[in-house]
Amino acid sequence: MKLLLILLSLLFFSGCGDSTSASSQDASTETVSSSSALSEKSSSSSKTSVDSIHLPDGIYSSSSLALDSAWEALNPDVQYDEFTDVRDGQVYKTIDIKVDGSVQTWMAQNLNYEYEDGKQSWCANGTMYDTTLVGDCKLYGRIYTFASLAQGICPEGFHLPSEDEFSLLCKTFADSVDADGWTFYGAAASLMADVEWNFPSEILNTTGFSVLPAGSRRTTSFTYGKRASFWTSTEQDNYRAYDFVFAVEWSQVDDEIVYSPAVWKSNEKRDAALSVRCIKD
Repeated sequence: MKLLLILLSLLFFSGCGDSTSASSQDASTETVSSSSALSEKSSSSSKTSVDSIHLPDGIYSSSSLALDSAWEALNPDVQYDEFTDVRDGQVYKTIDIKVDGSVQTWMAQNLNYEYEDGKQSWCANGTMYDTTLVGDCKLYGRIYTFASLAQGICPEGFHLPSEDEFSLLCKTFADSVDADGWTFYGAAASLMADVEWNFPSEILNTTGFSVLPAGSRRTTSFTYGKRASFWTSTEQDNYRAYDFVFAVEWSQVDDEIVYSPAVWKSNEKRDAALSVRCIKD
């Protein structure tokens, strides 16, 4: 049974991989980030432990619901506010999160403002290789290139979070952070939606931040249904900017597959398209 489980898991993740390989630099960065994230520890005593959770045979899906909008992925036990983007009339939920003695007000769903569709932004969770998978803006929002963010893509009164602002959010719910500040052990479960991730739903989304696996787009491929990546406004150099990646990672422990929610900082090429969560000014 153990051997069968391992084979099934390897086949599943192989099938869900990106359609094309990233550049060697991209692959190196992601490998380092992922390997660090695999060691994510259990949450603090105020949250249910996520350490060493063994899923049953087969791939566990946290929800069989067919969601119509991002609102359906919110935590019903959390109090949200809302505002209307005057540019297109879309209504967004917001969440106040206490961090380091202050309060951050975040959008509780991904930005869905259309900007140069098909050139600088796309509906998230789509693929360029299957025209029937065009993405779902209402559920996952849009993904944007870094160039589009220079247009002040966030609604009035909000801005694209800096690396420091996003790091502070993740540190608040982390048990620990690696020495270089790239991996936030124990933070992901509090911030990820309790639907659509391959992980037990009762562990997730205590904050109401409700991250969904919206995927991303590089110059030659989409990834969808397995990760979420969010731009920050902080540039690394002329070619890359910092982003934060959420995923359910897996590792083999004593011939068993062990899954862990994970979040880490990365550095993505500017021509990639990622999700955006705006934070209040």
